[in-house]
Amino acid sequence: MRFNGVERTLLDFRFSHDRDIDILGIPCTYPKDSFIRVSFAAEEGDGFFLDWMCGRSAANEGYTGYWYDGEIVFYDELSDGQEFYRYDLRGVMPVYFLAGYNQQDGMFVSLTLTANERIYNRFMGAELFYLYKTWYVEPEEKPKLPTDTTPKVIDYYLTDKNGNSFRENLDSYIGEKIFLNVRTQNLIGQTLTISLNNSDVDFEYENKRLEKDMLTDYKIKEDFEQIELKVIKQTD
Repeated sequence: MRFNGVERTLLDFRFSHDRDIDILGIPCTYPKDSFIRVSFAAEEGDGFFLDWMCGRSAANEGYTGYWYDGEIVFYDELSDGQEFYRYDLRGVMPVYFLAGYNQQDGMFVSLTLTANERIYNRFMGAELFYLYKTWYVEPEEKPKLPTDTTPKVIDYYLTDKNGNSFRENLDSYIGEKIFLNVRTQNLIGQTLTISLNNSDVDFEYENKRLEKDMLTDYKIKEDFEQIELKVIKQTD
């Protein structure tokens, strides 16, 4: 719970909603909030809460207390403290203050709060208590991350028929089929020249020896392709 820069960890929270019913059991009023009731362990600085309820200011002549905005947020201890529910509150003032003691919690403070405007978990708002008005909050639009559309070769590498990648000892694959894996971005329909640059073996593509280990003018059809090659003995 946070109000006016003061934060407390709650021991207890209650916030009910109800409607009146007629003699037939049919709801006959708008939904109504109850008050927000909270309690927390007493600590230094709790005088703020009594002053919040009983203090006087020139801006609030004739009445005691101050109107503050704040929030009550619940966190899930089982998921690394992720927020799972919250109340954003506007125009809040205590109508009840209690400092107490019990053997389980020791000294504690209990408050009953009234709020002019309440937003539930960022999706629905309500204002007033007995002339109850609700609305749906427009979801916050998440900023769109810039998309990289630059045409480029992301990576290329060799694998054997079992999918194991390698860069050396290609002479042990002489006579076998291997695959040149090519990952690109925005190059579909374009042609590439890829250098395999190996001093121990040569390569065939579609039964043709690659001159100087260069796969030339290969037309890209997909963002990820596996091109079948054959490892052959190097010529003098």
